[in-house]
Amino acid sequence: MRSANEDLLNMVAQGMLRSWYITWDRCCSDRHPPVRRAALMAKAGGLVHHDRVLNREVRHG
Repeated sequence: MRSANEDLLNMVAQGMLRSWYITWDRCCSDRHPPVRRAALMAKAGGLVHHDRVLNREVRHG
């Protein structure tokens, strides 16, 4: 059974992933390469952070 702390971490990770994907969706077709690059970095960062949280849960769960 998961603890309240693990549930909170999972919800935070999901929220961050969602917000980074929204950033990507809004900026992926921008005309300026630096904006698209920053949006892609945000999307990748969201995936990495989410995976780290989930891996921490698996190891400590």
